[in-house]
Amino acid sequence: DFAFRYRRSLRSDWYNYFMFFPLTAIPRKLGYSVWMQLRKIGKGNFKTIKPLFLALFDLVIAFPKLMKHRNAFTSSEYQKYQKLHETKIYWNPEKL
Repeated sequence: DFAFRYRRSLRSDWYNYFMFFPLTAIPRKLGYSVWMQLRKIGKGNFKTIKPLFLALFDLVIAFPKLMKHRNAFTSSEYQKYQKLHETKIYWNPEKL
């Protein structure tokens, strides 16, 4: 169950990169994401190896479809998006 959910979550994150981010931002974000997953493997979490590579395989297979249905930010829109403030969360579970 872990491997299935882990693969799907990585894949959806990476699909969103290719669907909505400008092409210049994708390599850096994707590289960082893969690096963080490889760090997990380096720390002894070996059950993440298979889902990681299967998610990369899914990305390669779906790449033409992602490029066909792409609706990405322009560079200026992406810069404005990055400057947005964090969302305020008013619910505090510790106070319950």
